[in-house]
Amino acid sequence: METSFEGHSPTELTLVINYEGVPSLIVANESWTIKNGEEYQIDYELFGGAYAKHPTLGGSGGSLVTRFEKSFVDYFSKSNYLHLIRDGVIVDRLSLKGSAAAVAEVRRCIAHIQRQADAINRERRKFEDIPANPFSDR
Repeated sequence: METSFEGHSPTELTLVINYEGVPSLIVANESWTIKNGEEYQIDYELFGGAYAKHPTLGGSGGSLVTRFEKSFVDYFSKSNYLHLIRDGVIVDRLSLKGSAAAVAEVRRCIAHIQRQADAINRERRKFEDIPANPFSDR
């Protein structure tokens, strides 16, 4: 899920949810002088949840990259905003309106992909009892 916001310069927000449901958040703004690989302590504030001094890595192109526990996705989808703060200074205030629908769609996609992977694995297991070469010397 990805969206852009206008401020002093455009901020791009990307939420990535892996197959296990673990979310990563990437917030990028080309005007930010973030050092790639450096760790920053960022406060993330959402409606219903806050993450104080959350360890966040600097990425390329003025980006902040971090991971959260699975419950973050619920806070993210229920919140209308995401505020980022560093050492008491507001980094950005982002609107999350529409995030519930976007997260629901991402979750549907993940469930669909998981069902497909499960079906492939079931099909493979059907033939586990047959050796690849039944004529080889054992």
